[in-house]
Amino acid sequence: MSPERHTGSRAREIVSSPRVRRVVVKLGSGTVTDPEKGLREPTIRALAAQLSSAWADSGVSFVVVTSGAIAAGRKKLGMSERPRTVALKQAAAAVGQTSLMRAYERAFEKRGRHVAQLLLTHDDFESRERYVNARNTLLTLLSRGIVPIVNENDTVATEEIRLEGGGGGANDHLATLVTQMIGADLLILLTDSDGLFTKDPHRHPDARRIPVVRDIDDESIRSAVGRRVSAGGTGGMASKLRAAQVLSASGVPVVIASGLSRRSILDILGGKDTGTLIL
Repeated sequence: MSPERHTGSRAREIVSSPRVRRVVVKLGSGTVTDPEKGLREPTIRALAAQLSSAWADSGVSFVVVTSGAIAAGRKKLGMSERPRTVALKQAAAAVGQTSLMRAYERAFEKRGRHVAQLLLTHDDFESRERYVNARNTLLTLLSRGIVPIVNENDTVATEEIRLEGGGGGANDHLATLVTQMIGADLLILLTDSDGLFTKDPHRHPDARRIPVVRDIDDESIRSAVGRRVSAGGTGGMASKLRAAQVLSASGVPVVIASGLSRRSILDILGGKDTGTLIL
């Protein structure tokens, strides 16, 4: 085993350690939805299978932060393109949120787990009273074995929805805030890519996955990420690096991995070389 591979294996022990008891999993729109077909229900079912298995076998509890309401609502509204105005985005979110939650509920209940819906805005994290109430609700749900499904409250959040539409990755930031709120041990960002790459893998066949990032401020990492945005999502890899930068300051590791794999989460928790681990 080479020194680099050995070091990477030791790093993976951090996220496979018994110390990891509480995990936030964030799914982007490009993972949860298909631009043409709407919701990717097989992906949601695979997520439910993995989380239910890890919860039952290892006692790890999960909070899911999900995008996808606007993308799911487009089909119901008969829109062929992504809505551009705030009003249309909020209307699509209101329509799509019911389909999104129904898909999560069906998937988890098939595995014997109930889910709960929490719609939050960034204002909820700035008000002490609302912050404490949301935190108490999340921790109570986890203690009862319920899977909280958190999403941005797009029907009332105007600034966040502008950020999301402009590539700001508001839900990546929301996942960071939720991770801090509940004192989670790990944040997993699921996307339509297998992790961070040296180049855009959709354009460069010779792009190589970066297994471990030890210095998130390394200029080569930032230049490799650029501003790539997925076909169905809006955040891109840059917003995921920003999320990881916030958490790395407080010692919380982040893994960016494929949400289209049926094994990503179990492989991450099992210490396997999956995705990109940001220390």
